[in-house]
Formats: sequence, structure tokens, C-alpha cells
Amino acid sequence: MKIWAISVVAALALMGCSSAEKQDSKDSNAKVAKADGATAASGEYFEVESKGRTYVVGSKATADKAAKGSHPQLAVTKIGYSPAGQTVVFESDAKDPNLEKRLMAECDRRHKK
Repeated sequence: MKIWAISVVAALALMGCSSAEKQDSKDSNAKVAKADGATAASGEYFEVESKGRTYVVGSKATADKAAKGSHPQLAVTKIGYSPAGQTVVFESDAKDPNLEKRLMAECDRRHKK
């Protein structure tokens, strides 16, 4: 009986994730912005808007994934951070602890409050 209940819960969880991802990909719109030396080590800066949040990421690969509804696995969320009071989620990277700081600095430069 426990195995059946676990199987049902797992199946429902998988269906919920896939349907949310499909819906999110319709709402997302990646915006590519030209970067300068103040951004990520790769020199890239991307903003992806999805469900009332802005995701700021430092690579084209992550921006493409975010535009399809798969957001960064490691991130720092700043509620009300944008000039309009919108939540902004900054990509973070355990291998590059300064990534989020560089992305935040570039975001601040582009969107002065």
C-alpha cells in the first residue's frame, strides 16, 4: 500500500512540474543585453522575465534554459529589488562566488533606482 501511495505522489509531482514548465515557457521572454567588463567572467549578461520576476544570468546557455522555464539551480532572490519593486533573481555559482555580485553590479548600473 505504501509503495502505491508513493508512486501516485511521485507521478503527480512529475506531472505538475512538466505542466508548470510548459506554461512558464510561454510566458518567458529572454532579453539579451550587451555586456562590458563589469559583468560575468564570460562577459555576458542576460535578463529573462518570467511570472513577475526578472532572472539575471551570466551565460547564454542559462538564459536559453530560463526562457524555456528552467531557472538557475543556485540563485539569490532579492524581493522588491528592481526600481519598479519587482523581484529579481540573480544566478549564483559555487565555483565562482563573485558571479552574483558582478551580475548585481551590472543590473544596478543598467537599472538605476
